[in-house]
Amino acid sequence: METIVIMIGILGAFGLNNWKENNQEKADELYILKEMARDLTEDGQIVGEIRDRRAKTQESLDRMLVYIPNNEIEKEIFEVDVALLLTLERYFPIRSTYELYKSKGSRIRNSELRSKLARYYEFEQDWVKSSIKDIEDAFLTRFSPIVDKNYFTEVEYGEYIRFKNYMDPALVAEINSMVMGFHGNHQLSLQKISKFVDINVDLMHDVEEEISHIEN
Repeated sequence: METIVIMIGILGAFGLNNWKENNQEKADELYILKEMARDLTEDGQIVGEIRDRRAKTQESLDRMLVYIPNNEIEKEIFEVDVALLLTLERYFPIRSTYELYKSKGSRIRNSELRSKLARYYEFEQDWVKSSIKDIEDAFLTRFSPIVDKNYFTEVEYGEYIRFKNYMDPALVAEINSMVMGFHGNHQLSLQKISKFVDINVDLMHDVEEEISHIEN
């Protein structure tokens, strides 16, 4: 009888210890997922704002691709469109919680979600960062030099530009060359940025579902 009592006590202690460990693992998993949800929200907002700005730039590129070769330039529209063209973007991926998650070892039990998170942080962030870097490089190599040629009296990037002579043949030729060379690449970058925003939204939904599943 005494042996049975001892065994029950040992089994009870093991059971209590396992219960505590499971609760701690659950708490750790919830913490990581909630912090990732915050990171994903901020990351999505940043890239979403970039997408919205680049969509406006793409509209300007589409317009200029038509009215410049047809010599139908209107000063006010041209000044805004060029201001939207002469812009850049920079993106610094938010991944602090993911790095913490990796350093502590896997604490997310949902294998499908683990795979999606790994793909997002190890590939898709770098993928969209490269597309955004292409826009920055175009500004620095193609667009920035035009600013030094004294075509403008006032510049507010992304808003408007005041030209000394908006019909200056040299200016018009340079802008036309930039538009033709940049239009297709920018359109491709915008498509990739938009796709990333969709991926971010889908992943956020999966993370929130997993949080709800664990809590309930």
